[in-house]
Amino acid sequence: MLEIAMIIAALILLIWAPIENRKVRSGWINPRYKGSPAEYHRAYAKQINISFYLAIFCAVLNTGMAFIDTPDTVHMMVKLGIGALWAAAAGMMFYCKRSLETMPAVPPQA
Repeated sequence: MLEIAMIIAALILLIWAPIENRKVRSGWINPRYKGSPAEYHRAYAKQINISFYLAIFCAVLNTGMAFIDTPDTVHMMVKLGIGALWAAAAGMMFYCKRSLETMPAVPPQA
């Protein structure tokens, strides 16, 4: 059951991150945010950075668990697959982080 949750979370992150990143790069600000556009940009970059390190942690954890706790090869392959999925999510977060760094400090208003 934990494996299914890890797969769903990684897939959501892989789909959500580029969509949200594109919106932020175009100048979108969450209507619930009560600050300036520059503050929102910094808060979003911090969120992406935390997601990046969390994805790396999950990738390493699942890959390590594949070699430590292996009742059979099927479980090992599933855990390696989940580790690869989280590594892809970390790569997506890295891409989003780098694309935010090339953006101007204050995004244009949409």
